[in-house]
Amino acid sequence: MKYRALILLWLLLLTLVAVAQKSTGPKYDPASETTLKGVVDDVKEVPNSFAGEAGVHVLLKTSDGIIEVLIAPVGFLKDMDITFAKGEELKIIGAKVNKDGNALVLAREITQNGNEFVVRDKQGVPVWSWMKKG
Repeated sequence: MKYRALILLWLLLLTLVAVAQKSTGPKYDPASETTLKGVVDDVKEVPNSFAGEAGVHVLLKTSDGIIEVLIAPVGFLKDMDITFAKGEELKIIGAKVNKDGNALVLAREITQNGNEFVVRDKQGVPVWSWMKKG
């Protein structure tokens, strides 16, 4: 009986650890996609924004106010040589999400200085996850 209880407790613990590791933040919903145009008001690196790695967030000043946009992990953007600067104009296609009670946008496609780059596919799968697989 003791061993059975210990095994059940162990399995419960393993399940909780697995669920916690898969919880990586807000999910991309293509149905909530929106297009934003605005000027970068601020750029910040947010710890643990992308499953344990700091993420780049842009505060975009739009006609509707300032909107926080989650772009991609810091390391991925550095590898791709992509940076953002206060005052530059951006067009962002992304999905509206709610994270910890805050309305945010998960970027999918960004147009910067006439250059377009994709950080997620149309279903919201992050491009940086492709790089880790291959």
